Amino acid sequence: MSAVTSCIWGWRLMPLAWGMAAMATASVSADNPFVCINTLSSDIIEDIRYSGSNNFVGKPMPGYSYQSCMLRADAAKGLKNAQALLSALRPEFRLKVFDCYRPKKAVAAFVEWANSSDLSSHAQYHYPNTPRVKLLELGYIAKSSMHSTGLAVDLTIVGQRSAAATNTSAKSVDCTSPIPFADGSLDMGTDFDCFDTKSWTSSRRITESQRASRALLVEVMNAAGFRNYSREWWHFTYIATPSAALDHDIEVCDPVKKRKMPR
Repeated sequence: MSAVTSCIWGWRLMPLAWGMAAMATASVSADNPFVCINTLSSDIIEDIRYSGSNNFVGKPMPGYSYQSCMLRADAAKGLKNAQALLSALRPEFRLKVFDCYRPKKAVAAFVEWANSSDLSSHAQYHYPNTPRVKLLELGYIAKSSMHSTGLAVDLTIVGQRSAAATNTSAKSVDCTSPIPFADGSLDMGTDFDCFDTKSWTSSRRITESQRASRALLVEVMNAAGFRNYSREWWHFTYIATPSAALDHDIEVCDPVKKRKMPR
């Protein structure tokens, strides 16, 4: 993406973002601080990778009982706004989320896996150029996560409005050269959870088209109040006062029994 194109998008998004500012700063109810994104927007696709086996560990993670994205209320409204901003620019585009709230027990399971000799994961695919023993040291896996505050989200853009969410797909040789996704996800240069420097948002190892796709995602998310983690093009944190990480009494949303947004 050229600097001119980025600037134009920025100016087009600013009036919309200002109009949504009140929604993005909603207060959080103490007795119900989390909501399911599917109660706010039917346009956002949910492909929660850690609820199934399509992830770097190769199995469902603790605490992911349902295929549903749960966030703190303010972050959830911010994500809804991001989808609205994206639709204003490209009506055929939709956001697709890979992970939202992450229970602390899932974070602990990642660390345990990284320190174990378990070879059942998709090693060749998710970290083809990084020794597994280095994943913790290099920060690809951490002992704590902003996801556990309910303020962080991993996501991409899907280019087909009619696309259905999927938790499984054919895989290429490794995550640094993914094959086209059946649901129309934009080519970001790598797959989600690709532990490689090519996943760094400003990587020079990607094409101009891939760079433009990443820039569009960053532009929309920034306008909605999120900031990107520079080493993962898919990871964004809502800029607000973080809450303590939660684990007990918090279950990932049941899509049948949806939690209502606190007023």
